[in-house]
Order: sequence, then structure tokens, then C-alpha cells
Amino acid sequence: MDNIYKILIVDDSIDDVELILLELRRAGINVLWKHIDNEADMRALLAKDTWDIVLSDHSMPRFSSSEALTLLKEYNCYTPFVIVSGKIGEEYAVEAMKSGCYDYVMKDKLTKLPPVVIKAVEESRSRVARKVAETQLRESEHWMLTTLKSIGDAVITADRSGRVKFMNPVAEILIGCNLAETVGKPIDSIFNVIREKTGSKIENPIIKVIVEGSTIKSIGDSLLLSKNGTIPIDYNSSPIRNDEGAVLGAVLVFRDITDRRNAEIAIKGSLFELTESISRTIEFRDPYTAGHQKRAAMLARQVGEKLRLGEDKINELYIGGLLHDIGKISIPLDILSKPTKLTNLEFEFIKEHPKTGYEIIKDAKLPWNIRDIVLHHHEKLDGSGYPSGLTSEKIGLEVRIIAVCDVVEAMSTFRPYRPARSKDDVLKELLGGKGIKYDSTVVDIVAELINSNNFNPWDNRYHS
Repeated sequence: MDNIYKILIVDDSIDDVELILLELRRAGINVLWKHIDNEADMRALLAKDTWDIVLSDHSMPRFSSSEALTLLKEYNCYTPFVIVSGKIGEEYAVEAMKSGCYDYVMKDKLTKLPPVVIKAVEESRSRVARKVAETQLRESEHWMLTTLKSIGDAVITADRSGRVKFMNPVAEILIGCNLAETVGKPIDSIFNVIREKTGSKIENPIIKVIVEGSTIKSIGDSLLLSKNGTIPIDYNSSPIRNDEGAVLGAVLVFRDITDRRNAEIAIKGSLFELTESISRTIEFRDPYTAGHQKRAAMLARQVGEKLRLGEDKINELYIGGLLHDIGKISIPLDILSKPTKLTNLEFEFIKEHPKTGYEIIKDAKLPWNIRDIVLHHHEKLDGSGYPSGLTSEKIGLEVRIIAVCDVVEAMSTFRPYRPARSKDDVLKELLGGKGIKYDSTVVDIVAELINSNNFNPWDNRYHS
């Protein structure tokens, strides 16, 4: 055997000790051993070291097996104790076994000792290993439980049938009930989420994960139906698997995003105000076009709403409309406000403003792709626009919308070199360029807005 057994031998006969060691070695057992014959020496060795097994004679002048067993129990309840004696009564042997002795072997039958020692040591080591594993598991569970209770996110776990197993304090607060009330209940009875915009129910993420076996995340449009009211949340849920990969249940982590949502609203509001201020600053240079970007932005927002593009895209259109002519800040005022027709050279200078605008905002960390709107708002579907001569397949929807709104707003308001064009003139331009220069769907929407007076720059109140 490659294994080494540390053996403490309690015996008053050195000859018997040698015989015990000889028999163990014959059986291939590698031994590290110590020999004592009294309580004081045994106590010192037990305090100093650990032992795989104790082999004790029954009756000695200064010590006995019962005293040795009692002493061993004080120090280690896992070390096996075997009596090796020349004479021991059956009645005492039975009592010794009841008291914790592993086995006994008669000295005239030492060939039976090695199997007893091997079995006792291996069983003891297995018990110790299990005990260590159990202790480590309890400690790990304690660490995990403490961590889950301490983190700022809400955590719920459920078994394979979707019944609640655990819920941390943050989850208790958000849900509005405690673990004792919910453990063992179906997850659907305590955790329900709806779409913020439509009010439609979202499939329970834990149930979905258990069925599909894959991680899922919320898409930012989720309201928790809590006893405390509706709470905007983000969440993700993942399966809990065993070593073979079978799904045992699921864990759900979610957080209240009310503060984040309020902060985003405040930041977005500030961004809108700042953008409007920048837009007004640009237009202060040219009183004839004052308000053009704002009005184009408002018209683009109406088109986005008609197309049901969603709040984020509609905001992109509005901000893009406010900034689409930002590049005109580089154009000399005498060209920008010239009351007569521009020369070819002056018009070529004007046509540079999309590129200039792009250079101004290209590095801005905006939440939308405003750069394309600024750079391409004068492009036409047939490639006749500028600065890049893009054709329809390369022009995005947001750019197409701003392009139409820019033309309509500019035509319908006064310029120093011409009067405002009539409603009929504007509609003629739109319908004549429909599907050629301008997006057909956008043209139809803008024409409908004009005809229904939902966009009416020919009413003086529109400019007030």
C-alpha cells in the first residue's frame, strides 16, 4: 500500500508492539507509529498530533483500554479505537463496543488485525471527508445566503415546478410580502409583470426559463404588479442545473429602476432644452429662418407618431429636426440672408452646410443617430440630392422624413428672396416628387396633415 497510517499504540509490552507492527507490515501497511503506556503520555500525543487509529491493550499496570477510550473521546470522536489484548472477557468487549470501540482483536490471532485496521481507517477517513464536505457546504450556503440577503438587487429562486424556494429582503420589499408567506407557493402567485405601454401580461420569466432552459432578460418595458403598486423593473432569469445539466429550477434577479427612470427623464428633458437652445442660437443669426428647425422638428414628430415608430425614434426625429441645419453656422450672414437669387458659387457654399454640421456633431455622444440626419437631409431618392448623391436604398427612414419636412417647412414660410409658397404649391411639389425624390409614405402622411390643417403654416397663429 502506498498509503501511510499514523498509529498510536497503547501497550506496556514492547514485544507485543513489535509483533503488532510486524503483522501490519506483512499486510503491506506503511506505518508511522508512537508507543505509550500511560495517560499523561497519551494526552500529550493527542494534543500534539492527529492519528488514524489507536490500538490499545486492555489491561496495563498504569492504564486501561476504557481509560484510553475515554481520553480519546475528549480529543477526537472520529479516530477509531481497537482493543488488541491477550485476554478480554466477552462481556467487557460488548460494553466497549457500545462505548465507541470499533472492534477488538486477540493477540494470539494478530493475522486478523490488518483487515480490521484497514477497514477502520478507511471508514474513519470517509466519515471525516463527509464531515468536512458537509461543513464546507454549510459554510458555502451561509456565505451564499448572507450574500443574497445583502445585495441590492431582489432575488427569487424557484424549483422545477415553479414554486418559490427563496426570496431575499429586497425582493420581499418590492413584492410586498415575506418569505414565510411565499415559500412553496407558485411563482405566478407573487411575481407578475406587464408591458408598461400596452398593459399586456409578460410571460413569467422563471416559468419561461424552466421550460426553455435558457437565460432571458427584460427589454426595458416592464412593470412589476406589487402590493405596493406598479414598479418599473429590469430583470434577468437563469436556469439552475445539476452536474448532469438537468434543470432543477431557476433564479430571478430584478431591480427597481424608478430612480434611474426619473434620472433618464430629467437628463432627456435637459438634452431637449439644450438642443432647442442651440437651435435658436443658430437661427438668431438669420431672423428670416428663425424657428425653421423647430417647426421642421415638430412636423417630423407628427410623421413619426403617424408611423407609430415608438418614443425613441420619435425623439430621434425631433432632435434631428432641431439640429439638421446646424452646419449653417459657418455660412456668412450676407449669403444666408441675401435678398436676391444666389450665384452658383454661393449656392455651392450653401451646399457645404450638411458636411459642416456633420463635423460639428460627429463626436457628440448622443443617444440617437443624429449624424446621418444632419449629413443627409438634402439627399433625394433619385440621387439628385447633396452632398453625397445617395439613392433610395442608402437613405434611412429618419433621413427621408426630415428631408420631406425640411422642404415643406422651408417652402411654406417667407424667405428674403421669395414669398412663402402656397398650400397648393407645396402639395404640387410633394406629389410631383412622390416616389421619385421623396418617400411615398412620408409624402402621403404630410399631405394628409396639410389637408386636415394639422400642419398649417399659412395660418398666422402657426408662427406666433
